[in-house]
Amino acid sequence: MSETTSEIKIEEKKNKIKSWLSNRENLVLLGILAFAVIIRIYYFSLTKSQPLWWDEGEYMSMAKAWAFGYDYDFLVVRPILLSFIAAIFLKISNTEFLIRFLMVIFSLAAIVSVYYFGKQLYNKKIGIIASLLISAFYLNLFYANRILVEVPSLLFYTLSSLFFYKYIQEKKPRFLYITAILLGIGTMFKISTAEFGFVAIIFLLVTEKLKFLAKKETWIAVLLFFLVLSPYLIWGYSMFH
Repeated sequence: MSETTSEIKIEEKKNKIKSWLSNRENLVLLGILAFAVIIRIYYFSLTKSQPLWWDEGEYMSMAKAWAFGYDYDFLVVRPILLSFIAAIFLKISNTEFLIRFLMVIFSLAAIVSVYYFGKQLYNKKIGIIASLLISAFYLNLFYANRILVEVPSLLFYTLSSLFFYKYIQEKKPRFLYITAILLGIGTMFKISTAEFGFVAIIFLLVTEKLKFLAKKETWIAVLLFFLVLSPYLIWGYSMFH
């Protein structure tokens, strides 16, 4: 009986994949991603051993201080998540390869997030056009090959925008909670990512006046945002008082 159920589930998954692939827009999206992967692999091969820029050196110095106990004077203006992830990667392999490759993955994920955001706002065609443009946009390509916070910030800013829009459209609290969590993660990559929170508040003030302040989900979202940020806040207080 269980084997039959498992076979049915596998068959259903196969049918879903076939149905997804039979859609022309989905095939176009795959083509865009393939194009983006080829470009990024090409530039990655050229830049994977390049010297670090000043800001890259700052983030990697933070990572090495955590990974190997090196002396380093941390700066209050530097967010910590990129360096923390880099420190874990340095423990696995004492090279920059893994963290550089992660930046490429973030860049590709940003293309997908832009597609879904454009699709949600307008339609699939707009999503495809937007994803094609961002896939070859020179700044996205440039920062995809740097150990810097701009590409992760782009990804989490876009994802936060997507789920906030879904919350506005469908009024489901879980989308607001996901927005808060993503925004918190993005802020730990780059502090200016939190600017979207102010945009969301202004939007709610214009559209709902002060009614959103009386909603339980609003305060749960605020709590989630600060819970995600809490390791950064605690570390910052202990380090800089």
